[in-house]
Amino acid sequence: PGLTDSIFLREKGVRAYGMMPVAISLDEVMAQHGPSERLSRENMRKGLKALFGAVVEVSAVPVAAGVD
Repeated sequence: PGLTDSIFLREKGVRAYGMMPVAISLDEVMAQHGPSERLSRENMRKGLKALFGAVVEVSAVPVAAGVD
């Protein structure tokens, strides 16, 4: 499996977080960054929603009404 680029940022003192907000099988993990890499649309939707929520939470910016 591939690695995150954040390792290079951390070496320079930049605060970086790793987050993979999706539930995938071991086969899908092993296929990451390969020719058969895939993720279902539903998993992508859930992951983006979780990632958006995490960014909002750490940035202390209130979410606008009606944003899903």
